[in-house]
Amino acid sequence: MIYFPLAVHCVSLCLDVIDDKHFLSLSQDDIINYYSDIYQLVYERIYSEGLNHTYLRALTTAVTRKIQLLLIYHLYHPTDINPERMLCEMDDVIGSLVL
Repeated sequence: MIYFPLAVHCVSLCLDVIDDKHFLSLSQDDIINYYSDIYQLVYERIYSEGLNHTYLRALTTAVTRKIQLLLIYHLYHPTDINPERMLCEMDDVIGSLVL
């Protein structure tokens, strides 16, 4: 299957966070509070002069929220890490917003 490059980037980010030795000591609130940091990372990755600002914000917001959901899910289900499923879910979010 071919995935959007942004989906691969975002899942890689998720897996890096999940793999960190401190991940399981985080709380759901910690992950929610990382919203602006995650948003900035995603925004910098997809920013392009030619993209409509409203579209850019919508895509960045949707992807950031999905990253948070994946992280929260894996916080509560640490043995259920499935990168392929994560890629499919992230790809679906991005695909639903691609112009």
